[in-house]
Amino acid sequence: ITDIRDQKLNEKLVSHHVLDIQRIFQLMASNSLSKEIHIDFEEEFGQPLNCLTFDNPEAEYRTLLLLIPGHIIANIFQKWGDKILERNVRTYLQGRVKVNQMMRSTIREYPEMFLAYNNGISAVAESIEIINQQNNGQVLKSVSGLQIVNGGQTTATIFHAFQDNASDVQDISVQMKLVVAT
Repeated sequence: ITDIRDQKLNEKLVSHHVLDIQRIFQLMASNSLSKEIHIDFEEEFGQPLNCLTFDNPEAEYRTLLLLIPGHIIANIFQKWGDKILERNVRTYLQGRVKVNQMMRSTIREYPEMFLAYNNGISAVAESIEIINQQNNGQVLKSVSGLQIVNGGQTTATIFHAFQDNASDVQDISVQMKLVVAT
């Protein structure tokens, strides 16, 4: 296969992706693959994540809002790779896309502004474990079946910055909306 470069078509960037039989099989089996993903924040990162929970007794889901440190996002992507993005609306468009270049620039030059400049991540999960703390509200101890459905570019850009220089992502946080079916 020859190299298929990104092109502009009617002022839109078009990316080409060649899927082999293994990737097609993974996509077809994605329901079973996402069930393998289990992250215990307390065990893997030394502490659970502070969160706000929004429970509507009439709804069939729970919603959490979290701030996730950049190094945790990078480590999750390093461990799970594309499995965590199987239900994402877009795949990572690489560092040559202007948005990703701007994110990298913010990470390097203004890490304290990343939260303000970035829209964050939307994710879904099959189950969560919440701990109620007396003085600290609720914390997310663990999540199973996590899938990032929007924010794959943010996740991958943070990971690539982490690979280049781990200290670059130490001072960034990303907001995450997490929806869990009940």
